[in-house]
Amino acid sequence: AAATFGLVSGGLIGGPIAKYLLNKYDLRSTEEIELADGAAVGAAGSKTASAANSGNINVAQSAKQESEYAESEVSAHSLFTHSAIIAVCMTVGLAVAAWLKVALGIALPSYVGAMFFAVILRNLNDQLHVVKVHTETINLIGDYCLGVFLSMALMTLKLWELIDLAIPMLIVLGAQVVFMIVYCLFAVFPLLGKTYDAVIMCAGMAGHGLGATPNAMANMKAVTEKYGPSTKAFLIVPLCGAFLIDLFALPCIVWFINYFAH
Repeated sequence: AAATFGLVSGGLIGGPIAKYLLNKYDLRSTEEIELADGAAVGAAGSKTASAANSGNINVAQSAKQESEYAESEVSAHSLFTHSAIIAVCMTVGLAVAAWLKVALGIALPSYVGAMFFAVILRNLNDQLHVVKVHTETINLIGDYCLGVFLSMALMTLKLWELIDLAIPMLIVLGAQVVFMIVYCLFAVFPLLGKTYDAVIMCAGMAGHGLGATPNAMANMKAVTEKYGPSTKAFLIVPLCGAFLIDLFALPCIVWFINYFAH
């Protein structure tokens, strides 16, 4: 019941926290500003080139732009290729997690090995250029999988169990929600530098702190779709929320169990 309450509340407070901080400090996505500036410079350069060059150059530029646009579209081939790459990462990650459990006695969630292998594979590919990575296709697969996961999680939640909660339990859960809001506003946001990226990570912190990493991703996705992108937030939050936290949380949980069990 507490987990159910956390998933729901974590998804509800992330957006309002981000909106409050954005309005209070008048922040905008730095990436969106850079794209706008680049578009303005490109438009000015295009006008200058049009005045100086002949119409044949304009036709060639138009054909090049159409070709680039065609390459940016998601195709069946790119969807199949990237799905296969993700499947390889998942398979190898499961094997790595199983090996660590047997060889070193370290029990890590299965997705941790997949994430670790994916990070290595992506960095190697960026250097060797074995496979052409298509960002739009990766985003499509990620959005689809996230939507399916959240739908399955919400469908299996037993919301009626909250009715049987005692008043002290509701007070504890309510206090956690208040603490998370205060913590994001007055601790996380200032420590991260009071930037736009910090706002997005605060939305992710609210979702992860009360719910889980998919809540954080959903919160950040909802905010960035309205206010602009934040590459830094989408790099840091998944790594911390789904990988690094396990390295710290598991020993802490085991220590608390052993300490209070005695």
